[in-house]
Amino acid sequence: MDSNENVRRYKVKQHIMKISILFACSIMLMACSSMMFTENNDTNNDANENLFNDNTNEVQNSTNNTEDNQNSNNNSHMPNVPDGPNVPDTPEGASPNVPDGPNIPDFPEYEPPNIPDFPDVDLPNVKIEGDEEEITMQVPDALLFDFDQHELRSEAKETLDEVAKALEQYDGSDVQINGHTDNQGDEEYNMNLSEKRATSVEDYLDNEGALDNVNAKTKGYGDTKPIASNDDEEGRQKNRRVEVVIDTPDES
Repeated sequence: MDSNENVRRYKVKQHIMKISILFACSIMLMACSSMMFTENNDTNNDANENLFNDNTNEVQNSTNNTEDNQNSNNNSHMPNVPDGPNVPDTPEGASPNVPDGPNIPDFPEYEPPNIPDFPDVDLPNVKIEGDEEEITMQVPDALLFDFDQHELRSEAKETLDEVAKALEQYDGSDVQINGHTDNQGDEEYNMNLSEKRATSVEDYLDNEGALDNVNAKTKGYGDTKPIASNDDEEGRQKNRRVEVVIDTPDES
């Protein structure tokens, strides 16, 4: 009887131990599940937070891009106004140094040439030299033409009218109208330009009747007969000219 009782108690203890072990395992599983759930929640929260931050940044970038586009569109409608000329500061009370008219070489102040019987004409900035056999009037191209052009400027009429007045005094003379350039640019181009400029002067004088009683010819020399150095602008200005050369008749 005692033996059976001991066996029964032993089985009950084993059964209780199994239940305890199962219960402990259940508790551990629940604890592990809770930890995993918490960890997953933290991960999801981090992911959601990152996603929220990314979306916030995208919205901010989109807003900035919209503002930039608006500014760009506003600027595109603004007129493209070029900057004004770079004018140096003028001291108070002083007059600004503003150039007036074409850039004309500084020839000596006009004085009637020491040539016998040369007519009284008004040709400022035109150099006149010669003797009893030949007279040369050097007319700067700036008085006659725009840059790189062969058509006469409207202001050239005043100068050429005075040249025509001088020619009236030399009936029967040979008159050579010569075009000259500086050495800048192509040699052939300069030669053609000088010929066209000489022809333009001849055409004007002929239309005014100034060549009716003289024997006029034209020739272009290009840069082959400079009267000054071509190494500086002042010299090049003097080389760009039209010369009216009068061979006075031999009265003997």
